[in-house]
Amino acid sequence: MYETVKDTLFTAKQIIYLPECPSTNDFLLAELGRQSLHEGLVVITSKQTAGKGQRGNTWVTEPDKNLTFSVLFKPIFMLPTHQFFMSMACSLAVADWLKSLNIKDVKVKWPNDVYIGKNKVAGILLENQLRGTVIQHSVWGIGININQTHFGELAATSVYQVIGVEQDVRLCFQSLTLFIEKRYLQLKAGLYPLIKQEYLSSLMAFQTEQKFEDAEGIFLGKIEDVLDSGHVCIYHSGIIKQYDLKEVKMILD
Repeated sequence: MYETVKDTLFTAKQIIYLPECPSTNDFLLAELGRQSLHEGLVVITSKQTAGKGQRGNTWVTEPDKNLTFSVLFKPIFMLPTHQFFMSMACSLAVADWLKSLNIKDVKVKWPNDVYIGKNKVAGILLENQLRGTVIQHSVWGIGININQTHFGELAATSVYQVIGVEQDVRLCFQSLTLFIEKRYLQLKAGLYPLIKQEYLSSLMAFQTEQKFEDAEGIFLGKIEDVLDSGHVCIYHSGIIKQYDLKEVKMILD
């Protein structure tokens, strides 16, 4: 159903297509435990039934209407202390692709969800396997709403809803992989300052006042930085405070 991509160096040269799958990340990680796999291998499904998101959430999509897949990378050139740069690169790749479709107001919501305006269009979950001082494997799980139109009470949208034209999901996959590989190659070239700069420029609430909620309640703050560790630095109440993933959430009215 999904063809290998001709215009990449190694990404999506091998594809495992599953008509239905609980989680492409889980499937790929399980396969890694059984056999040696080539870098750039993609596991993709038309119907993901138990997709995983940040904070333990699920990523639920309608069959055949969206992209749900995982890519295997082997970033042994990266130190574990730099692994959040992969999260930045992956979210930027999805944002790059959406912008290539002339979609406006594309933003990254910390740590790596991608939004169009105030509606979520893509979710990303990276799972890394470390060995000693290197990152042996990194699985980039990506879910993008392509042609779906109903999301219940979720603040979500799709490419179709924004553009108004139904998309060929297979062609979307082909073009998206080019942007994914480009960002991964930037990591390989050590272009961390560039990735960080472009990530912050794309980040929702970066140096712009926004509602947040932490253990003490709701407050107005501005994101001032995101550390290499992935911690977000938010200025509020006269100080800059660092937060880990589950310690703060952004509130979009």
